[in-house]
Amino acid sequence: MTDARTVWGIHMEWDDATSPQDTKDIAIGWKALGDLNALPAQRDAFKELFAKAYPADKAAAVPVKAGVLFRFAKTMKAGDVVVYPSKADRLVNIGVVEGNYTFAPSIDAQYPHRRRVAWKVHVQRANFSQSALYEIGSAITLFQISNNTEEFLAALDGTV
Repeated sequence: MTDARTVWGIHMEWDDATSPQDTKDIAIGWKALGDLNALPAQRDAFKELFAKAYPADKAAAVPVKAGVLFRFAKTMKAGDVVVYPSKADRLVNIGVVEGNYTFAPSIDAQYPHRRRVAWKVHVQRANFSQSALYEIGSAITLFQISNNTEEFLAALDGTV
């Protein structure tokens, strides 16, 4: 039987100084966009807003960055699994999304787009296959893990 949980990989710029043990949220930037709850669940709305807020970004980058924001605010949901490879401690941190997207510039003005996460396990990188490590090494801020989900879910469930 296949596990139906959606597994996301995330990279956060502030991870050089913060580990998941220090926070209950995952957070991403692009503060000039404001509250994404106001947008309809349509990718084009995110592209339009991003292009207006960040006109200096290359046109080819707009769909990629808008897609990250769309997934973070509209696609990700409570119960989804988050895999966060931390540079600070070189651990692969795995948690479960606990809530909806929130816009909270009062918590951190640089990273106002947030989701509550319950961190469950913090696993040494060596416990994962090279393929799994390559997949979570994506250059994109938020991405869906599709090829190695079973490894990350096994680590979360304590069966590795």
